[in-house]
Amino acid sequence: MVKGFRWLLDQLYLLYALTLNYKMAKKKSDAKPREGLHKPPEVILKVNIGASFDIVSSTEGTGAVIRDSQGTFLAGSCRYLSHIADAAMAEAYALRDGLILA
Repeated sequence: MVKGFRWLLDQLYLLYALTLNYKMAKKKSDAKPREGLHKPPEVILKVNIGASFDIVSSTEGTGAVIRDSQGTFLAGSCRYLSHIADAAMAEAYALRDGLILA
């Protein structure tokens, strides 16, 4: 009987902790809202790049997108590479691909 009572107390404590955590998370609404991305001037194009690296297989993928000041898609590219040393190298390849695309 004592074992069952202890289990019930543990479950009630977990429920209390979850409820308290939820209430504390809801109170953080006074945080500063994110400004978002700024549009470039009319004569400037924006290049966004990204890379993904898999440490197990030493492979990576890169992507690049070019948009104008209105956010209209102009061009894009993606590439798969193998035998990459680390995530920093993957980002370097992504940057290079973005510059070549531009």
